[in-house]
Amino acid sequence: MPDPFARKTYLHAVPDADLSVRFSLGKRTRALQMQGFLKTLAAAGVSPEPPSRVELLVLTLSDWRRLLSAPYGWALARRSAEEVTLLVPATYPPRLLNKWDAVRLRAAQAGVRAPGGVGAWCDAQVGLEWAHALLLSQQRGPAVKAWVREVTAAYLYQRLLHELDVSRMDYLNAWARLQQAGARPSAPEAEAFSYPRAKMPFDDLLWTQSALWLRSAALGEQHGWALPSAEVRSLLKIHPAPL
Repeated sequence: MPDPFARKTYLHAVPDADLSVRFSLGKRTRALQMQGFLKTLAAAGVSPEPPSRVELLVLTLSDWRRLLSAPYGWALARRSAEEVTLLVPATYPPRLLNKWDAVRLRAAQAGVRAPGGVGAWCDAQVGLEWAHALLLSQQRGPAVKAWVREVTAAYLYQRLLHELDVSRMDYLNAWARLQQAGARPSAPEAEAFSYPRAKMPFDDLLWTQSALWLRSAALGEQHGWALPSAEVRSLLKIHPAPL
């Protein structure tokens, strides 16, 4: 098993036939927790066919910086010539978590309260990035627009949650409504979404990704939860407005 990104850092490994995981020193427990969560999603059996290999990396800040230029704190999926990798932060920086304070306050003033802690929401977002990784592993031909892929990934994740635990989808829908109520984007345009998401201004990101999440949820409510990814993209062409 080669070291990630041409041996830029050394990671410990837990080989697994379904989802291999590598992790920074001291982060085995966190890595196994994330692996278990993603294997539960995979067991729902509604991911794209044919199944493709995705590797999970759970990284400390120092290892993350050796591998990536994207800011630390948001999980992301990355595709190379050899494989698709899902990169997950081992911890969430206090600076990132503290940015939520103003958003939550404004949402509360509008009557929308958080359904839980920010860290738990960040963990749940790893499932969305898992869906991104699956879509990347199936990608053929030219890349689609970032906002289209985000809606398609959100639909896939919501489909998995619909099969496994609808209450988790309700939980994430509640967080999306909080982001809509509390974020103050510079320009409220969902098509402005870019990936990796960490490179967007914080309030722009929260508003945009939540708008696209709710757009996906509306597709599921209207058309059901059995649409292939290609059909989701076709529906977005027919109804291009993300909101």
